[in-house]
Amino acid sequence: MLIGKYLSHLLVGGLMLALGAGLNSFSDGPKSFKPEGFIFEKELEVALSPEEAFDAFTGDVTSWWDHHMSEAPLRMEIEARPGGKFIEIFDEAGNGVVHADVTHANRGEKLVMRGPLGLHGTAIDLVQNVDFEKVEGGTRIRASFHLAGEIDEQVAAIVSSVWDHFLLEQYAEHVKSM
Repeated sequence: MLIGKYLSHLLVGGLMLALGAGLNSFSDGPKSFKPEGFIFEKELEVALSPEEAFDAFTGDVTSWWDHHMSEAPLRMEIEARPGGKFIEIFDEAGNGVVHADVTHANRGEKLVMRGPLGLHGTAIDLVQNVDFEKVEGGTRIRASFHLAGEIDEQVAAIVSSVWDHFLLEQYAEHVKSM
């Protein structure tokens, strides 16, 4: 009985050793990265009511959101409701990508999205808070961006400049035509 127990431990140990050796042959081992975190803010005033500014920022954003994963997306949409998605639909077959999840939506006041946007495939958490505040002559839009994870200062600077482009150029031009 004791020999059988010893043999079974030996066999299990040998099997685990063999499996471990086999697994190591398929991997270079873990690679690490130094997690970083960054926050940046943007502000813009538009001549729309907070509700109009919110509506222009959500829904079908294909006309002003010009960074996408497909060459010519069929549709890009921010579903302005808790549990909604910021989606890019590539084609009629429904292929596409989720850029972010909507975690807070209060029309004319606040939109919060969480997701990698164009940084798919990296260990990153990006939370975008967009506040709509009534001011004389329209709405002040304050956006803050909180990035954490597999990101460095260079990537953070690129993300910040891309949001300058989206908010201060593309969105600003879009709402002027309304």
